[in-house]
Amino acid sequence: MTGARVLTPEIRRRLAKPLSWVVNEKELLRILDVIRPTMIITVGDVVTATLIALGNEPDVAIFDFRTKRRKSRYRFHYNVTVRNPRSSITDEAMEVVREAIEKRRWVKVEGEEDLLALPAVLFAPDRSIVIYGQPDEGMVPIVVEESFRTFARRVIEAMPYFAPRPIEEIDGEVERT
Repeated sequence: MTGARVLTPEIRRRLAKPLSWVVNEKELLRILDVIRPTMIITVGDVVTATLIALGNEPDVAIFDFRTKRRKSRYRFHYNVTVRNPRSSITDEAMEVVREAIEKRRWVKVEGEEDLLALPAVLFAPDRSIVIYGQPDEGMVPIVVEESFRTFARRVIEAMPYFAPRPIEEIDGEVERT
């Protein structure tokens, strides 16, 4: 059984603000040209499709075939699937993101991928770039370095953790009459 970290209203408000600057396609291309990232990681269908259209196929892509909670018109190949409910980060999703970065895989998420930008920042090598979408505004590129990793770790750790317990443990706690 796997547990999950769950988004609180306070953390939701903080994450509604971009973690970096919001850019358009032209600005993103300039950033990629200047930074020359060790790895490009996209989170989201529109961002992944945009990078492909710009000729910069991501090394790692995390998507859910949904945009603004509606079925996406985009379809990509993927190597692995993971369940990750809305407003959460499951233990399994954390591990899949870590392995995807290690092995350069594309991940289809059943549920919601938005928060998986945090473990992507946490596990990405230095000078990688994690790009996620800011709805109706543009893309947010994060050039990975220790301060962003620290922020991602702190946010993840601040999210309440829930882990299911085996029924055998629960049965022993109920007094039967």
